[in-house]
Amino acid sequence: MGDAVLKKVAEHLRSNLRASDVVVHCWGDEFLVIMPETSEDAEATRDRLNPGLSVTDETGKTLSFPVTLSIGTAYWHPGDPRPLEEAIAEADRNMYEEKQRKRAGPEAAQ
Repeated sequence: MGDAVLKKVAEHLRSNLRASDVVVHCWGDEFLVIMPETSEDAEATRDRLNPGLSVTDETGKTLSFPVTLSIGTAYWHPGDPRPLEEAIAEADRNMYEEKQRKRAGPEAAQ
């Protein structure tokens, strides 16, 4: 079932991004999306990717558990003085922060 969910997430990402964007399955349940034609404001893309993800099993029934995305963003360009790995680490930290906010629920934001 885990592989099926990962495939659906990959399909969701690819179908909601541009042809110039690259989707890479990194490890576990994490993907890296490289968007070469995007400015510093990637939040609009993040917000567009979050809703509308429903996953079905092999019989076509929607799964009984929710599949959600936690997305962390970071901006990097070739002239950036920091290494690319640092930008990837920033996106990873931001993703884990979003995941924690979702686990804490809406009452934690108040």
